[in-house]
Amino acid sequence: MIEILKPNIFDEKRVLSGITKRNLKNYSPYGFTISNAKIADNVKLELNRMDLAEFLGISRNNIAIQKQIHSDIIRVMRTENNEISESDAMITNEKNFFISISIADCAALLIFDPINEIIAGVHSGWRGTQQKIALKTIFRMNELFNSKAEDLLIYISPCAGGDNYEVGKEFLEYFPNSVKSLSNDKYLFDNKKELKSQLISIGVKERNLEISTICTISDTQYHSYRRDKDISGRMSAFIGMIK
Repeated sequence: MIEILKPNIFDEKRVLSGITKRNLKNYSPYGFTISNAKIADNVKLELNRMDLAEFLGISRNNIAIQKQIHSDIIRVMRTENNEISESDAMITNEKNFFISISIADCAALLIFDPINEIIAGVHSGWRGTQQKIALKTIFRMNELFNSKAEDLLIYISPCAGGDNYEVGKEFLEYFPNSVKSLSNDKYLFDNKKELKSQLISIGVKERNLEISTICTISDTQYHSYRRDKDISGRMSAFIGMIK
């Protein structure tokens, strides 16, 4: 059994979603990981992915996993083209086909268009947020499937929190409204605040946003590379539409 955190914003009769926790009890000594980390080799990773598929009640081929490179590359995924390739966002209109985003301190955005029945998953660390990958994903959903920003339901996952995410002075230029200065050489970045601001700016309704209050750095139920370095795994932030 895999322990997960469940978003509340999605109708569970239509969408199955969640964030896998570290699950230290069942995956000792370092926890469950869904993608490349020094705590698991390729064989172990594939076994974990099969465990997640079994937990979701689907075949392993029905989980889309990407090689994340902190880019703004977006792919449309289907069962027949479910290869692992470089990207940081995935979109699908297939049911019983799940998107899995790997996170440790970066944010994942899980997106559902209840009108057109489209889902997306976005990996957005500070580089992705700077490149506005979440907005570009929504624009692509509109272009391909006529999704409207005001109709979308969006969950922003646990990630490095604004009280713990130390960054350099250059972040004041990148994100002037989402960085606070603690001293001349110490700054804190609030990725969730920046993502919310970006989403609202293109018409996403605040009532349609659920933003986790959990900070991965301070909450040891979740993987954090900033906290644990090489013994950090990666959580899966997953979403799929139910047939």
